[in-house]
Amino acid sequence: LLAIVCAICETYFQLIAVRLVQGVAIGGALPVAICYVNEVAPTATRGKYFGTFQFLFLAGFGLAAMSSAWIVPTFGWHVMFALGAIPLLFVPVLYFLPESPRWLAGQGRPAQAAAALEKLGSDLSEAPPEAFGEEALKPSARVPVSDLLAPGVRGRSVVAGSMWFLTSLVSFGLVTWVPSIYVAVFSIPIEKALTYNSIAAVSIFFLPIFLRQTIDWIGRRPPAIAGTALGGAALLGMIVAPADSWFLVIGLMIVGQVGISIGSMILWPYTAEVYETRIRAVALGTASSIARGASMLTPLVVGGILEATGSVTLVFLVFGLSSLIVALLWWRWTRETAGRELEA
Repeated sequence: LLAIVCAICETYFQLIAVRLVQGVAIGGALPVAICYVNEVAPTATRGKYFGTFQFLFLAGFGLAAMSSAWIVPTFGWHVMFALGAIPLLFVPVLYFLPESPRWLAGQGRPAQAAAALEKLGSDLSEAPPEAFGEEALKPSARVPVSDLLAPGVRGRSVVAGSMWFLTSLVSFGLVTWVPSIYVAVFSIPIEKALTYNSIAAVSIFFLPIFLRQTIDWIGRRPPAIAGTALGGAALLGMIVAPADSWFLVIGLMIVGQVGISIGSMILWPYTAEVYETRIRAVALGTASSIARGASMLTPLVVGGILEATGSVTLVFLVFGLSSLIVALLWWRWTRETAGRELEA
């Protein structure tokens, strides 16, 4: 609905105000969608379901970017925003989806949880109390964000929050600044810089397909550790890479971008899996906010460093060390969640 409003905005400030509200709406919907996918997917293939979700998510971004290159010059930006209302056609489909059985059980509604399971393909036709546990029969209260720092949860929240912040700082920083760094620091022509940057973008686009086929088999931790460690090493390698060695620079940068992207993608299902149903949505919403906060800092961090020092060395030092710290957090302070039942 707000996409339609954007399409009829007449001034810059009207558009920015509506986009702000639209961003809040989309930002609120995303963690809920991820919770739902994780809670209804079978335990053995939960990673495959989420990988499919991520691929479709990125495909939407890619389709929007490609279509805008033709639509905006031909028909104007108003039409591009109006196309954002297409999802309204799919809203009726949502009414045919059952509520999350885990959430219903947590709200003390076992009969409805059983009905939802049946709609999802389960053979369960009734809901014996023992199927959900005694506590599940008591409706749970609204969950405050402070519950993420309660005893027994605080440790995983601090680790998850740190990984989200550092991963997003590096990921958004690279996405935003790589083309500019190619041109300003390594003197790569803008046309070639954009072409080289698209190689990383295409690689990242297909990452969910690879993860979809593997993370239920090898787990969440191994690819996340390997990706962030290798990516961090590549970004530190940018510090000593000769400015005139374009292929080395581009190769290191692509490895760095793909590596941190692996860690970023796996953070979504991992975060959903380490929290119990009662606080899962709150945890994912908070994690998403932390990620957006980090993305807001990247212009200050990168731009500030470049302005203060005139050198890109400190930028890659920050990005490389951040990625390696994330790898250390994955290695020392996380537990494998692949193939494990979600906490009730």
